[in-house]
Amino acid sequence: MEKIITSFSNKYAISRNEIITEIESVFSSLLSQFYRMEVVVFFREDLRLEAIGYGRAGGMIIQTPIDISGIKNFPALKKAWRCIWPKPQY
Repeated sequence: MEKIITSFSNKYAISRNEIITEIESVFSSLLSQFYRMEVVVFFREDLRLEAIGYGRAGGMIIQTPIDISGIKNFPALKKAWRCIWPKPQY
């Protein structure tokens, strides 16, 4: 992940923190669409992504860890991605 962040930083001339924030934001939006619940994605100290889903049950807020590596339904994930980032119209 470090190489990807450095590559984006060099290519787009923005700071490492801005890139990390954008990656977290995009994945949070994508997984929120995919799981139909509020999902917060963040980088851990070792630069691995971690995702936590938030929902309500009986008036209480429930946190649910989400296994990003265990996502098997890639067509649905692609569909959620298109909702966030539609194809550009030329």
